[in-house]
Amino acid sequence: MAIPQKIDKNSLGSPWIALIPFILALAFYIFWLDGPKRLYWDETIHVNGARAILYSTPSARDYPPLGREILALSLTIFGDSPAGARGLSAFAGAGSIALVFLIARRLTGNVAAGWIAGLALLLDTMFYLHARLGMLDMFVTFFMILAFWYFLKIREKEPERRSWLSYYVLGFILAFGFSIKAVICVLYPIFLIDLAWALFRSKTPSRKAHLFHLALAFSLPTIFVLWLSYAILGYSLIEIKEHLTWYYNFMSTFQGNPHIISKWYQWIVVKEPIWYLKVNAGPGQMTAVVATGNHVLWFSAEIIFVVLLFCWRKIPKEWYFLHLIIAAQFFFWGIKPTTHIYYMVPLVPFYALLVGVFYAFMMQRFPAKQKYIKLDTAVFLVCCLLVFAYYFPLLSGRPIPKEKVQRYMFPGSQGPASDPKTSQEP
Repeated sequence: MAIPQKIDKNSLGSPWIALIPFILALAFYIFWLDGPKRLYWDETIHVNGARAILYSTPSARDYPPLGREILALSLTIFGDSPAGARGLSAFAGAGSIALVFLIARRLTGNVAAGWIAGLALLLDTMFYLHARLGMLDMFVTFFMILAFWYFLKIREKEPERRSWLSYYVLGFILAFGFSIKAVICVLYPIFLIDLAWALFRSKTPSRKAHLFHLALAFSLPTIFVLWLSYAILGYSLIEIKEHLTWYYNFMSTFQGNPHIISKWYQWIVVKEPIWYLKVNAGPGQMTAVVATGNHVLWFSAEIIFVVLLFCWRKIPKEWYFLHLIIAAQFFFWGIKPTTHIYYMVPLVPFYALLVGVFYAFMMQRFPAKQKYIKLDTAVFLVCCLLVFAYYFPLLSGRPIPKEKVQRYMFPGSQGPASDPKTSQEP
């Protein structure tokens, strides 16, 4: 039995139900958001860049400025403190959970699949950590998921009935993400080729006009938003060119500090993981925060990735956008000299979506086994929760006894020595 290619939108209920996972996720992320009461090492880079926007002169050696401008807004709204710097990241993380719920529901026509995908994402250790950091990763991740959601909304209509204005809306969403971090560029060719191919195959008389607007929508908004983010800070065109040249050269050669961070694949055994913080917190106490993925979610999603490739005749071709987006991100980071695990944050929502659509696939494919599929799914979510709970002391920034820190690591990993260089006072 194949999954229907077209989903009846009326059977899904109101999209406002996404407010429930949004509120639950937001409460989850903001709980004890001010802990630790000092900035993580990577936070100091971005938060101090945001402070320079507010109080002094922005640095000419940094990421494109939109992400720092969002952080500056967060500091303005919530106060200049570690918690204030993390405020909008928490909102972006909660918004991502809600969007993943809506996308999984939209792709499958199954509300339960939306909840499963949302819960899987909520229980990912990497995603939880970055939803509580004053960094840029959660902002670009939010815009990537938002762009995918809106792209699917465009595809709900036949090509001849699509408004060219919708192309510009999608273009601006992509532009906001690109002006934060370049990884969102992997979505441009995927979306553009699909939308253009649909127009080429259509018989609409306005096909050429649609193609013209489509080309403009995938170029002009990006140029405009990127320029505007610089222009607000007083950069001239020459300065923008110089900064973007420096940024490209920096990112194409950056290898990080091998003494405190690992390559992207080494998280599996937590060998030399990324320590966002490792400082003494009093007699016998240490505050240690480590970046690591949820083994159950990541491994399951990668297995599902392969399994669904063998079921290509039985599932909607729309699901393969998840495969394309995941593979494109691995290719994007694969061209860098060193890729670290925290670069994988934008991958995690698409892993969660794979889990959600696979649940719907199994329920449709094996109707007589639905009871066992639900049981297996419950076991999967419980295992995700157990992994999350296991690492929680190394995610929340709360002081723990020093002798317990090493116990959370797998055999062969190196314990965190107290290192003042890996953290700065707020």
